[in-house]
Amino acid sequence: MKYSKTLLTLLIGTSIILLVSGCGSRYPKTVRVNAHVTLDGKPFPNVQVFLIPTNGERGALGISDREGYVAAFSTFQPNDGAVPGTHKVSVLPKLPPPMPGTTSTPEQIALEKEMRENPDNITPPFPAKYQVSETSGITVTVDSKTEEFTIEMTSK
Repeated sequence: MKYSKTLLTLLIGTSIILLVSGCGSRYPKTVRVNAHVTLDGKPFPNVQVFLIPTNGERGALGISDREGYVAAFSTFQPNDGAVPGTHKVSVLPKLPPPMPGTTSTPEQIALEKEMRENPDNITPPFPAKYQVSETSGITVTVDSKTEEFTIEMTSK
């Protein structure tokens, strides 16, 4: 009888350790944020916005809708947010094709359809400097108090 109590205690203890170790996230903390993308003060639609942390953490990607609004950024999982800290920003006008063996997100599918139907209305030109985080001149800070920020570009 004593042997079975010891075995039962060991099994329960092991189960608790396994359950507790599985409860934490395997990713660093992220903060859910929104953004508005503008060009010369007007909403800028259908662009990719990359947030590149200056501390070397993994960057985040968001896509602006037709009104220039980025509803969510994704870092480790869809719409999980961005890691806290200072980020350099880059803005790209088009989505790259999905990697072989992967599927497109709903945003990519919608943008690809829009690009086919209205290729001249997708993204007006903007200076190339915004496509590289090192030259864009735009930085944002993400912390637990950040809910939303604006990414302001100018055509000059």
